[in-house]
Amino acid sequence: MQTINHKNARNETRRPPMPAYDPAIRAAGSALLSQRELRRIVADIIG
Repeated sequence: MQTINHKNARNETRRPPMPAYDPAIRAAGSALLSQRELRRIVADIIG
């Protein structure tokens, strides 16, 4: 019983952060990609 309660508590605490982290990581990744693309475009224009 104690282990089952522990597992349930762990699942409940682990599930909310995952979806909250996913969009943040995706946004950070897209921002980095956009920065790299902008740098490449600027380099192409200047070069």
